Amino acid sequence: MFFLIPGQIKKARKLLNKDEEDIAIHCLNNVLKMDKGNATANWLLSEIYRKKSQYILAQMYLYDILHFGKFTKDVNETEVRETLAYLYQKLGDFSKALNQYILLKKENKLTQDGLKRAIRVAIEGNNYQEAESLIKLALSLNIDDGEMEFFQALIHFNQSSFPSAERRLKLAVEKGYRNYEVDYIFGKIYFFSRKYQLALKHFEQLPLDYLNTAELESFIGQCFYYLKDYNATIVILEKFLEDIDKKKKKFFTNIEYILGCAYESKGNIERALEIWKNIDSYISFFGPVKEKLDFYTHVANTADLRDIILLKTPLFIDEVKKVSESMGFAIKRKLLEDEKNLEYLCSSGQSRGAFNTHFVFVTRRTHKVDISLLNEVLIKARDSRARSVLIIAPSYNEDALHFADRNAIAVHTFEVFLRKGESA
Repeated sequence: MFFLIPGQIKKARKLLNKDEEDIAIHCLNNVLKMDKGNATANWLLSEIYRKKSQYILAQMYLYDILHFGKFTKDVNETEVRETLAYLYQKLGDFSKALNQYILLKKENKLTQDGLKRAIRVAIEGNNYQEAESLIKLALSLNIDDGEMEFFQALIHFNQSSFPSAERRLKLAVEKGYRNYEVDYIFGKIYFFSRKYQLALKHFEQLPLDYLNTAELESFIGQCFYYLKDYNATIVILEKFLEDIDKKKKKFFTNIEYILGCAYESKGNIERALEIWKNIDSYISFFGPVKEKLDFYTHVANTADLRDIILLKTPLFIDEVKKVSESMGFAIKRKLLEDEKNLEYLCSSGQSRGAFNTHFVFVTRRTHKVDISLLNEVLIKARDSRARSVLIIAPSYNEDALHFADRNAIAVHTFEVFLRKGESA
């Protein structure tokens, strides 16, 4: 009967070339009935089921090859174990995938490409100790291999050691390693380090097959938001949220929240509230959304107040100066002027002396002022030797108001902008 086996295998190969899988499987199973350990038949059957993504069934035939040990020139132990590792990796079992490479390493059968795949599997499985050991082995074979620097950068990145990850990536590039993954990791490092312009530069160098991934779209959209390009933010994040599965939306709550903030910054409060209310409908404990809804429902609940809060920064500064003057303060020195906060040293009345200095702090952040912020302001005022402190903010929590009263801090809400000209 064994003399029939070569003909059956040859027939199976021809059938596979014609995409006649079912008949080919029948032929190969006939071979295994005659010779269960036939390496070629098991390999071909494994290959068929790999293509069908039936990975466990594909593994079964590979294990039969290893069990019987009837390797051929085309089907050797190295290829079988590396394929097994790949299948375990696809199944998310990185420990068992790595174990196949470790067995090859012990038998000195691990190829250089296999060694690099083993390092990737170890990193994916968070087995950094084994990854470092394999990297050390790889460097002993080629000390100038830039990919090893890249692998170490991945480890440091996964451990949130961004400065060292950045250094390793630069070394990888210096050693000649070229891969789009480098730009991707660079971009993520700079994103998490809040260097959004640099992050965007690297993300935009990636090819289209990267650019179309959901994760990258979310990163790019957030970069534009933090760089204050709200139009681009809205276009990208609207598309991102439209494309993802509705069941997965709860995992991207922060992205949806940022989209709402982009509409808020554009002055479209109604759309922002629509987005935040949608989030609140399925995640009722998301703090930032609760604060936004509370703010626009109970604090900035009129068009006049919203107009003040959403003024362009130069116009808002002008309004603050007018309000200060209406309260009898003249600005002596600017300490800070940004999109959310303004800090000034002012004089009052006719006196311009050094001992007639008042610290004026204005914020238009939408969350309530708390004691920690008042403490920060008080420390700055004392460092500036100001004799008094004045704070203007949309709203305060109760503890902050009591703290202000005990420390003689004058506090006002944004109602003062609507009462310009009246005495404070």
